[in-house]
Amino acid sequence: MISLATLLQFGLFLIALLMLVIKIAELAQKNKPPNTFGGNGGLD
Repeated sequence: MISLATLLQFGLFLIALLMLVIKIAELAQKNKPPNTFGGNGGLD
């Protein structure tokens, strides 16, 4: 049986990992030339 504390730590680790992946994806998006995603020119 996995304890609640272990489950909580694992959950927080997964959330942190997901946020890190999203941040990396955003940075990769900004480094692309404009009009590659949705045609917004990277203004957001």
